[in-house]
Amino acid sequence: MTIGTVDPDHFENLLVGVFGLEKVRETREQIEQHPVNRLFGWEDGDPIVPRTNHYGSEGSQSLIEVVHLRNAVEVRRDYTKPPQAVFHIGLAVTNLEEIMEKARAMDLEYVSDIVDFAAPGRVFRAGFIRTFGVEFELIERPAA
Repeated sequence: MTIGTVDPDHFENLLVGVFGLEKVRETREQIEQHPVNRLFGWEDGDPIVPRTNHYGSEGSQSLIEVVHLRNAVEVRRDYTKPPQAVFHIGLAVTNLEEIMEKARAMDLEYVSDIVDFAAPGRVFRAGFIRTFGVEFELIERPAA
């Protein structure tokens, strides 16, 4: 999963400070002829992608990549239009209430109430957080 943003520090605060993920890799790209810049025709001047960070948890094979897009325009989600390629990012958590409180303290674009779901074979709690047009669904399953 990749998030492109003009404010990578905001997403680091959310992913590390709120969700408890770790920054597992950071790259700072200062080479004008980087393949990404050539691919999109951004070869003149400073690279459009000066930094990429990867976040995850210990032992996880899944990473969230946050790409710093210099001078880009943030895309905000509009529920009146069809969804984009990514509807939301789902994360399994064990401390949903604590995470939602931390998110509220960050004054994000949207932090939902916690909702309890109970259907045959499916019992879980969930909350949604949206910031810079990126939405996260946080899912907590009861202990077995």
